[in-house]
Amino acid sequence: MVKLPEHLNVPRHYPFPDHFDKLYQSHLNHLKLKDMQPKTIEAYARVMRRMGVYFNYEVESLTQDQLVLTVVSQRANMAVRLRC
Repeated sequence: MVKLPEHLNVPRHYPFPDHFDKLYQSHLNHLKLKDMQPKTIEAYARVMRRMGVYFNYEVESLTQDQLVLTVVSQRANMAVRLRC
């Protein structure tokens, strides 16, 4: 497993279920191996955590449509918060 910089070790408000934590860590490793910028990794990690909460951490069986709708919805919510 790739060691992420300390600022990318996102604090958790509660522990993730084991199956989600494995996917989450794999996702972070993949982004780091692709040499993405730290802010990009943080943003993608935030989306994955939010999707985990929204779908009760059962993200393995999501369809592409569900993923797209979730990401679009979250981006819209973020845009509204930034404007306020």
